[in-house]
Amino acid sequence: TNTMARIGLPSFIYFTILAFIPVFLVYKSEENTKVLYRHLSFVFVFGCIWLTYNNGLRQVVAFAIWVYSLQYIIKKKAIIYFILILLAMSFHKSAAILLLIYFIYHFTRKEWFSNVWKQIGCVIIAVVLGQLNFPQKISAFIDRVLITTGYGTYLDDYYHQMVVKENIESIGVGFIIILLINITNIIYSEKVKLTVNDSKITFIYNLYFIGVIVFYLFNSSLIISRINMYFYGFSFIFSAYVLYYLKISGNQIPLKSLVALYMLLFVGYLYRMFDNDSAFYFIWQEDLYRLHHP
Repeated sequence: TNTMARIGLPSFIYFTILAFIPVFLVYKSEENTKVLYRHLSFVFVFGCIWLTYNNGLRQVVAFAIWVYSLQYIIKKKAIIYFILILLAMSFHKSAAILLLIYFIYHFTRKEWFSNVWKQIGCVIIAVVLGQLNFPQKISAFIDRVLITTGYGTYLDDYYHQMVVKENIESIGVGFIIILLINITNIIYSEKVKLTVNDSKITFIYNLYFIGVIVFYLFNSSLIISRINMYFYGFSFIFSAYVLYYLKISGNQIPLKSLVALYMLLFVGYLYRMFDNDSAFYFIWQEDLYRLHHP
């Protein structure tokens, strides 16, 4: 921003470029499966992923670089992978945890999760424990670890500096819709992996499922949810694969049901916006104007 200020360019150009990079990298990572683009676009819009991508831009860029770098883990091109992760770390220090993923991937079996019903059982347990505010019981340990990743600014005085989103993730219609989407993804995960028949999709699902468990288990922790973006952030990518599979396999009922869930999610997000007011600034204005729903 300082460089742009020196040459007289408005800051919105900087933020426009920064917002474009993650979208470009995610789509670029799927260039070998371009048939997936329409499904990615659907989930990106109706899953309101764009809302996430408009907040915390630095970490979103780091996540997108991570998505793009997966191919180099699979191809065993360690130098390129580590260079990309170091680049991601220049945007957000939390990306340092991704350095370990290369070794974990190559020293473990490629498919970490295969039993669908055991996975659904794990999700149910995670939901129950999450509603019991399980992470508060280990907040002291989490704080010590996460402070080293640069998350100290997120810490608060509540529960030994653990930031707790009180009741934000309480069970409601939105919670149930997202849970149904995740369960649908899990149910069809094996069929998706067999249909796509690519080690990359198996790797993506491994990361996504870890993200699902952490998402529900630590639903009250803002800090954990930030780090979990590197895992649960794959949710919309894997959902796109599920939509693709359901379409080509002719499973109309689950396809239409999943599409309907995303439509309901989209409406829910827009409806919640009515309770907010937002400040909008233009580079030429001197006074503050607010867009407020009456």
